[in-house]
Amino acid sequence: MNTLETTSATPTTPTFPEISFPNSGAHIGRSFLGYALEDACPCVKAPCGLVDSIDPTCTEHRPELAKTMRQIHDASACPALSTQA
Repeated sequence: MNTLETTSATPTTPTFPEISFPNSGAHIGRSFLGYALEDACPCVKAPCGLVDSIDPTCTEHRPELAKTMRQIHDASACPALSTQA
């Protein structure tokens, strides 16, 4: 006869180290087209409309949330730079 041992351990929520990219040199966005998610978040935006600096309260762009970034380009190759005169 097999007996399964049970425990009364309380489940715990894992904790993760804080991850920050203060100046990654990239402009990022979660929207496939346009900037709907970026327009609604508190992050600092680049002239192109994508996120330039991630706000620690943002629920869309913080790296530890592991959400998919669907638009990205290097800040030095920002398309908005070529249209500014």
